[in-house]
Amino acid sequence: MGLSLRDLSVRRKLPLIVTATSGAALLLASAAFLGYHQLVSRRAATRSLEMLCDILAAQIAPAVAFDDAKSGGEVLAPLRQDPQIQGAAVYRMDGSALAAFRRENVTLTKPERFGTFELDDGYLIVRPVLQEARTIGTLTLRADLQLLRQQFLRGLGLALLVWAAASAAALALSLKLGGMITRPILHLAGIVREVTARENFDLRAQPHGKDEPGQLIDGFNDMLVRLHGRDVALRGATAELERKLKELGEARDQLDAQQNELATYHDLVTHDVTNFAGTLMVIMEHLLDRPDGSLDAKTLDLLRRANRQVFQLNRLANNAKALHRVRRKGLPPATGKAVLGELLRRVVDTVRSVHFDRPFDAEINCHPGVTLREIPFLENVLLNLVDNAVKHTPKDEKPRIVATATSEAGRVRLKVRGGAPSDTELRNRLFERYSRGPHSTGAGLGLTVVREIVERAGGSVTVANARNEDATESFEVTLDLPEA
Repeated sequence: MGLSLRDLSVRRKLPLIVTATSGAALLLASAAFLGYHQLVSRRAATRSLEMLCDILAAQIAPAVAFDDAKSGGEVLAPLRQDPQIQGAAVYRMDGSALAAFRRENVTLTKPERFGTFELDDGYLIVRPVLQEARTIGTLTLRADLQLLRQQFLRGLGLALLVWAAASAAALALSLKLGGMITRPILHLAGIVREVTARENFDLRAQPHGKDEPGQLIDGFNDMLVRLHGRDVALRGATAELERKLKELGEARDQLDAQQNELATYHDLVTHDVTNFAGTLMVIMEHLLDRPDGSLDAKTLDLLRRANRQVFQLNRLANNAKALHRVRRKGLPPATGKAVLGELLRRVVDTVRSVHFDRPFDAEINCHPGVTLREIPFLENVLLNLVDNAVKHTPKDEKPRIVATATSEAGRVRLKVRGGAPSDTELRNRLFERYSRGPHSTGAGLGLTVVREIVERAGGSVTVANARNEDATESFEVTLDLPEA
């Protein structure tokens, strides 16, 4: 596949452009000169033939006057020596020919009018033969353009010869003198290739002069100086970045080790706390349920209060364990199903036993057939919701908890209502870790754990203020979870 002019080297492109330009200019000038010369020669030939015809008309007038055919033929005889004259004839007034000569394949007839007429292959000149200003006959002269054609062809050949010689001279000169332009450009192109291939910014192009190629080389050298400085700075920054990345990797490894150690410690602590709290709750419930009545009222009150504190400690440990588990490992896949109504009743009974000193009303509206996927820590989610509703009910009001569950299109919607309504600013940050209301005594993890577990189980949780049947407002949490 051949290269286009655009892809050629400047060393070849410049001579071709110079030669083509000078050759085109010379061709145009030669064409103009040949055209003008042909036009002038044609007019000169026509004028010469007209003058010859006028002279012949004057010379042949006596022969026409005396009707002397022999003398007329002698006047026309010299015309045979001129190769461009194809024929000539003199006619009487009645149209008959007095004398004539013609070459082969040439036909002569008496024209109807005088003048000079251009034919396809020559000229026809018609002049009157006069005697004392009176027309006594007609002279016709026919000539071709062979001589003019030969002159044109010789001129064309000479022009082509001159054009070829001039083009060769222009090509030779452009090759010789074009190096003043091409050499610095080619040298610069070589430096560019070497810099690109080796990424060596220490190279410099040789200075050339103050013309445009010289200015280009000077600018390129200045650019290399700046690139060298930036390359040095970049290499230093790269080395520093690699060092910091190495330090960061080491710090990350240390952090991972510390996090693993902390996670292990966290698991141990939460595991031991929940175990000890569960054991203490069993012991205290056993003591509280003694039928012999051997414990006095003050001791029973202290046991109940201790039992509630242990429950809160156990719930706090379970919240921390759940949050840590779902954020590190996610929720394991569900393996069974849970009956929502039974789970709600068990949670309500547990909260009722803890808040022994604050009785509350609980209403559970749930069809026995409503079931959920067995989500880990689901019971802990419900304990957080019910316990929060009781704790956040104003002291001068009796807590009332309403849990309503509906099932539709493979989803279960559970609404837990109770407690005091919240303002918009508080509702916007309730799910943030350690976010608490103005009168809360908890750790601020309850609703955070609720959201983490519900969303990772494929559900959603929202909060709002709802109006009760008695036209009072309370806080409402809505869970949307997949049905079992």
